[in-house]
Amino acid sequence: MQKIVFHKVVPLPIKETFSQQSDVWGKEVAFEQGVNCHVCAPSGTGKTTLSHILCGLRHDYDGEVLLGDVKAKSLSPDQWSALRQTEISIIYQDLKLLEEYSGFENIQIKNRLTNFFTPAEIEAHADQLGIARLLGKACKQMSRGERQRVCILRALSQPFKWLILDEAFSHLDEANTNKAIALINEIAARNKAGVIACNLFEDQHFKYTQKLKL
Repeated sequence: MQKIVFHKVVPLPIKETFSQQSDVWGKEVAFEQGVNCHVCAPSGTGKTTLSHILCGLRHDYDGEVLLGDVKAKSLSPDQWSALRQTEISIIYQDLKLLEEYSGFENIQIKNRLTNFFTPAEIEAHADQLGIARLLGKACKQMSRGERQRVCILRALSQPFKWLILDEAFSHLDEANTNKAIALINEIAARNKAGVIACNLFEDQHFKYTQKLKL
């Protein structure tokens, strides 16, 4: 799957309120594998909805989403699950961590599906993010920023052609944001993958070749 195309897609919850000036909703737009795209999306314009449509977590929209030549709505839940294991990964804004589980256990829930990283690699990447000492700690005992870094590493612990970021650095300071960006760039380059970053404001986190506004 080298391309994801939105053909006049409009989420039903914002059907009556979305801006006609949007570069995405109601338009024809293509996301290319290997291309870094920034989506600037003020609150209420459907930023998280866009992320979830790209991952197959929402299907309540008019229009058509094409994954290569395949219509997204034609895929079964199992087919979408397979895509989320091998081609599409997401860093969720609301993290979706199991709070009672340790950082390492949360990462391994994802990683063991494909054994993308060895345990030693998980520890090394956690060290890059400054959370190696926290891997054995329950997520409920971590700060929001620490949990966010666990979520970032979990998302990287699989093969992917597309990495979707939904406000992925909202609770990180500049130093930790830069560490996360460096690791994301490293793993994305290894996978020959692109990044689709959805944020409230424009940023310079990645070398974007495509910029869109919701």
